[in-house]
Amino acid sequence: MATDKINNYSIGDNNFESVMLTLDQTFRNKHDCYSFSATALKAGSVIEINGSLYPVTQDVTLPDMTSNKYLMAVPTSAGTFTLLATSTAPTWSDSKQGFYGTSTTANYKYIAVKEGSTIYKYNDRPFYVGAIFADSINMSGNITTAGNIACDNITTTGDIACDNITTVGDIDCEDITCDDIDANKLDCYTTDIRNYTPGTIMEIFIKKPTTVLIYDPYSSNRGYIEMNVNGSYITVLSENDFPYPLNPGRYRLRPEGGAIFRFIGAYGTTSISDVF
Repeated sequence: MATDKINNYSIGDNNFESVMLTLDQTFRNKHDCYSFSATALKAGSVIEINGSLYPVTQDVTLPDMTSNKYLMAVPTSAGTFTLLATSTAPTWSDSKQGFYGTSTTANYKYIAVKEGSTIYKYNDRPFYVGAIFADSINMSGNITTAGNIACDNITTTGDIACDNITTVGDIDCEDITCDDIDANKLDCYTTDIRNYTPGTIMEIFIKKPTTVLIYDPYSSNRGYIEMNVNGSYITVLSENDFPYPLNPGRYRLRPEGGAIFRFIGAYGTTSISDVF
């Protein structure tokens, strides 16, 4: 068969042909060396499964991987292996030194993964194609890239330095340094002037020193800014067109009519996520 096992000798027997074939494959640096076309595991490949070598003498057609991204080599009792697609991610095995299944599939070796229309050898999968395919990234160091990071969530105790970050989830880290970042709804610095007309009492949180003034060019509407001190609010600003520095803390905006609160160089967040 196209996937016959060759190292089927044991201590004490005289199966010299098997020994020679195994040494020949090792000598030619064919230990666990394989490649794919779009539809097949290529002839000339050699697959190692749990210490056994299987040379591939004919192209082996790949199974349907439409709904299953991982490809496993499954050894059989006949001394061959077959290919099986699965959607279950592998587990690293220290004893086998490879990626394998668990429980009833513990001896099934993961040899490839399909990303889009491309099939990668499993150990070659991560970084060289310009993307990271992983369920999560947890690190205590830095992420530095000249390109983009696109993911659902980034969590790091170090820095993220990049040209662009695109995420539909959370960014949780000690520091973000980027060439261009939208400060809207994020806890970070902006040199913009942000006008906000709450229309009703609104609580905000100032993260770092911010300049604010109450501004209304069309009427005499007033507003008040109150700071939370030990659970109670005290008024810190109630004058029109008077710039006032706000230190980090918890504040409350109390407008009269359409009073405008103008924030300059703002750090802050709000529960309704439409101020900063």
